[in-house]
Amino acid sequence: MPFRQMNPPPYEWNVKVDAVYRILDNKRYLNQFFADGSILVSTLERMKKYDNEMRGDPGEGTGILGTLDIKGPSHLYLYDTTTNAYVLCTTSVLSEAVIKDFKGVGAIKINDPTHFGLCIAARLPEVLSGCEGHCDYVEHRNDMLDPNSPASRSLSTAPSDEYKSLQQEFRSMTPGTEGFRKLMKHAHQREYRFLWFTSRVQHEARIIRCPEAIEHCTRIDC
Repeated sequence: MPFRQMNPPPYEWNVKVDAVYRILDNKRYLNQFFADGSILVSTLERMKKYDNEMRGDPGEGTGILGTLDIKGPSHLYLYDTTTNAYVLCTTSVLSEAVIKDFKGVGAIKINDPTHFGLCIAARLPEVLSGCEGHCDYVEHRNDMLDPNSPASRSLSTAPSDEYKSLQQEFRSMTPGTEGFRKLMKHAHQREYRFLWFTSRVQHEARIIRCPEAIEHCTRIDC
């Protein structure tokens, strides 16, 4: 089990690093990765279109920001985030149920997720930043604002035809974790996700070749 060493004064601090698994449904993809680092990196836009219920989610990256006022009208703002990101989905547990969901025949065990993610970032075009982490499983993707907050007042007083111009302001009111939110029915998958944000909207998946990433991985045949 690798550890990540940090040196905040006045003492050394180590972080235990847990492996994650990229499940693959074709041995050819597994062979290609461990031969030259070839790997498919997707987008949320593409993932929304998967017709398999356990693999696809049409609500990926979306949310509803709302105000509820018992003395007046309520307001809802539907938004879509992380459209400018590449995505790679993995799992923190290689269980029989998850392998079945993804028709797995093998997996890339990523022993050091952070260094793996940085290697991939260097091979993707126009990357500005990135993040990684466990997904949050929720019953819904709605965020109701405190009716007495400035954010709530801003949303409730904005005419609907001005929502587009206020989009950036509304997005700043959200938790910023939309790219990691999944519905509760997917909770058994225990997904760990990588996001690489770019300078423009990304629609299609991309196959990249990243041999540097191989050293952070181990092959598993199911």
